[in-house]
Amino acid sequence: MTLQARIALNLIAGALGGILAWMIIDLTGWFAPILDSNTSIQTGDARYWLQVVLGGALGCLVGILLGLVDALSVDSNELRVRGLALHAVLGFVGGALGIYLGQAVWALLAPKGGGESIASPGDFAQTLIARSIGWALIGAGVGAAQGAARRSVALIRQGLFGGFVGGLIGGVFFQSATSVIGNPSIARLLGFVCIGAATGFFIGLIQTLFKQAWVRVVLGRNEGKEYLIDKPVMVIGRSELADIGLFGNAKIMPHHCVIEQVQGRFRLRTVAAEGAAARGQTASDVRVNGLAINPDVWLTDGDSIAIDDRKLEFRERLSQKRAEQPLQRPATPPPPVAATLKVIEGADIGKSFGLGTTAVVIGRTDDSTICLKSDTSISRKHASIQNTAGHWSVTDSGSANGTYINGNRLDPSATAPLKSGDHIRVGDTVLRIEYQSS
Repeated sequence: MTLQARIALNLIAGALGGILAWMIIDLTGWFAPILDSNTSIQTGDARYWLQVVLGGALGCLVGILLGLVDALSVDSNELRVRGLALHAVLGFVGGALGIYLGQAVWALLAPKGGGESIASPGDFAQTLIARSIGWALIGAGVGAAQGAARRSVALIRQGLFGGFVGGLIGGVFFQSATSVIGNPSIARLLGFVCIGAATGFFIGLIQTLFKQAWVRVVLGRNEGKEYLIDKPVMVIGRSELADIGLFGNAKIMPHHCVIEQVQGRFRLRTVAAEGAAARGQTASDVRVNGLAINPDVWLTDGDSIAIDDRKLEFRERLSQKRAEQPLQRPATPPPPVAATLKVIEGADIGKSFGLGTTAVVIGRTDDSTICLKSDTSISRKHASIQNTAGHWSVTDSGSANGTYINGNRLDPSATAPLKSGDHIRVGDTVLRIEYQSS
């Protein structure tokens, strides 16, 4: 699926989510106590929380439908199910929070009396502003939830903006339709469809307009499919939990290579050697524009990436291209600092893992470089540790229970440098990194 097609699918999915929300809210009778009310609902009123649930239902259904679009770009059934569940839960939270804030804005800005009757053009304008801002906050909550479900800070910001704009338009349509049609139920249908469609459209549009880089499959399974580079470290490999999945070829390792964001640029680094050696296999070379990389290379727009019989194309938006010379590795690169990870707390206490020159993945599955399957609190792909310019850093891979450095939790997908002696907590396991003096 191309990024342009995703915009259209987001629009359709958001509109369908709005229709489903209207059917549940207006046709079931569950929300009749607030829909039939002609008075403002104040905090403390039992109906107030029913109104919060109404916003949550709208956010949940729009979130599920937008989550289905996201599922089309995921190669793992487990990730699809997990993603849909996150979209539903976070969509509900976002919608509920949005309507909670929106109700506060309505109480502050709406004409005195709080009712729906409009006595003058001034009252109409005031009501329109209050309603539109209130709905914009609902859209913002739903939009931010979509980014949170994908565990990307950049997508949270983009979803927040896209959802706000979509909700603002939906609020204008709702209030205008209420005044013209005089049927609140039909106006809600139009408003819900508009807020869902506009939120989905603007989320997709903003993400596409502000994308920094993406990868397109040129040859192999899923030809034409595009993957946004929206995390600090994107894993390419045969694992079902890889960010860019290349399945059906045993010469491609579960974690074969990674694309890292460094100083606003993108670097391709091979990580297959250690995983292949552990399995007694030989991993296919990673080639960029026909040349094998060892161990990494800076990527530029249009570069061709080949891994055995699979071919990808790296694309970078025009504004990211720089006039200055591309980043270069020093003529005499600093030697990597040898390091060891030692388990000092947890089921695997006492175990040690040497760190080489390539990135390692900490997780619960057998294809993890550091497999800690005894700790059920660890995600299947919990965190990765990589060496950059001779020093080690850790990146949370969007784990369920988080990654902690010396007691401080990393943001999802965030990267932090590591000093000798630092404690890394993953699940119920604590590891200490120890640099070896040269």
